[in-house]
Amino acid sequence: MGKWSRKILKTWLVLSLLVSFVSLTLAQTPTVYRYDSQTGLWKRVDPKESEIAVQLPSVKDFLNSNVAIPITGTIVLQPTQSETTPQMVTIKGSNEQTKWYYYMTYPLDGVEKSYEILAGQTEKVGRAKVKSENNRLIVSFTLFEPWLADESHLLVMTEEPTNLSNRDLAPGSFPYKQSYSPMVNHGTYDVILTATPNMHAVYVLLHLSIMNGTRSETAWGAGEEEKKMCIEVSGGKIKWYVKKPGEYVASFLTATILSSSHPVTVTFSNFDDLSLEGGGEEKLLVHYAFANDLANVESWIRARDLNGVSLNLQSGERLNMLHKVQLSVQQGGTYRNSATITFTLKAVEDYVEKQ
Repeated sequence: MGKWSRKILKTWLVLSLLVSFVSLTLAQTPTVYRYDSQTGLWKRVDPKESEIAVQLPSVKDFLNSNVAIPITGTIVLQPTQSETTPQMVTIKGSNEQTKWYYYMTYPLDGVEKSYEILAGQTEKVGRAKVKSENNRLIVSFTLFEPWLADESHLLVMTEEPTNLSNRDLAPGSFPYKQSYSPMVNHGTYDVILTATPNMHAVYVLLHLSIMNGTRSETAWGAGEEEKKMCIEVSGGKIKWYVKKPGEYVASFLTATILSSSHPVTVTFSNFDDLSLEGGGEEKLLVHYAFANDLANVESWIRARDLNGVSLNLQSGERLNMLHKVQLSVQQGGTYRNSATITFTLKAVEDYVEKQ
């Protein structure tokens, strides 16, 4: 190839870029922007210069486990529904007033389990944890802000407490109790278990007297807490056809946490620049940004640096990503990269060693 031919190639490089991401991209054709170095502005691209074709396989209704899974198309991640239901019992008091209580069913398997704390029968105000260890039962509770407790009471039974009398249900008569001054949002009980033959489970009644400002409520440890998340991801397989050198930007991924029982951690792996198919050292630089649109981009992250990023999203929050491809004088051909985004339900808390 002569000098003139190489000059033409560098000036009018025509590339067919197949950007194939296993876990990524859009549910509809995105708008592409190209950077204008003379004005310092991003301008919408004429399709004759660059266009994106998006292929959308029909994929949805994945059952989620806490592992990385391919994301193609629009997917809703929804684990199977738990069959656990809160154990609420109502009784009539001596004055004919109805009383209610919940109890927690804990199998003596040594595995820590989490339970909801419910106030006013239905309002979730905290989380209780129960674990058996060396003939002991550790019961702890944590209240969500701004709830605080001034008293707690604990009763552990070996028979299911479905027919407690009004006297049995008096929390003040429970064998374990704690008062808090000032009020607290957490507490722990460590009680000795008296093992009996064929005892495979215990029934734990945890009662709390709680306040939220001037509002006071009665709360009980209830059914086992569900661990679930429902995420809507707009993604697919994307093809860039770039006909002029420059920097090109388009929307990349939108993930919405429709609902989740715990925070959702988002991590990235195997992200890199695009490599020439068939081998060779040619690369196309790729950057990413977390922003709703181009005008709100604060900084760009190099593809390989994205692998060290971890984000925490709450129920109702949305993740938006943009990506930028930089084309200069690379060899013509097809460039690829495969990467994975992992959504993990953070259903455990960080361990803090007690001093």
